[in-house]
Amino acid sequence: MMLPFLKYMNDPSHKWHCCFGVRYATRIWQVGDVTAINGSFSKKLTKAKCEYIKKRGAPRFEPTDIVPPVNRAFPLSLGNQKIASKAIAHRGWNPLSFNLLTVLPDKKDVVDLTNEPLKPTYGLKLSNGASNHYLDLLIEEEIKNEGRKKNKCEEMKKEHKISQQKIENLKKLTKVSLLQLAACNHYVLDENVRDLVYERNAAQEAAQMAV
Repeated sequence: MMLPFLKYMNDPSHKWHCCFGVRYATRIWQVGDVTAINGSFSKKLTKAKCEYIKKRGAPRFEPTDIVPPVNRAFPLSLGNQKIASKAIAHRGWNPLSFNLLTVLPDKKDVVDLTNEPLKPTYGLKLSNGASNHYLDLLIEEEIKNEGRKKNKCEEMKKEHKISQQKIENLKKLTKVSLLQLAACNHYVLDENVRDLVYERNAAQEAAQMAV
């Protein structure tokens, strides 16, 4: 895990929130996930690899050998302007449309801002029976709010305790990787991960200098 990246993401002047292992529903909005593009790239890349191995004359692949096949497969799939333009239009990016709102999994994910809010009623007459009823409701709601505040305070204490436990688990890691972080139930590349990587790198540099 590269320290320069972690430093940049956690710079106080432009803090980023970088997560991993999160579902983003890219099949709905991401152009590269279109079957005609993504599936085509896999097929073209496989074909390009086979041709490259034949010309190279060696069945073994080195890390840098992936560059020529990718350069050959990319323009025919991900770089295909005609297919990409069609996918962009279908997803509602250009021209801009409300297409994404039509493919959401549940209507509850859509917030309707067109409804006018209820207007408050002023001048309650406490002598009226209905007014007394609503006054009782207000008092009952206030009691519930006090209970919510108490529960929220307890939840904050619980979250703080869990956060501290995560930090302690991170300090015990012998290797910093996404797999190890996920095992500690930590899915954010925050300042804790940055500091951990910094300490590991500093220790390795000190050990090398001592040799």
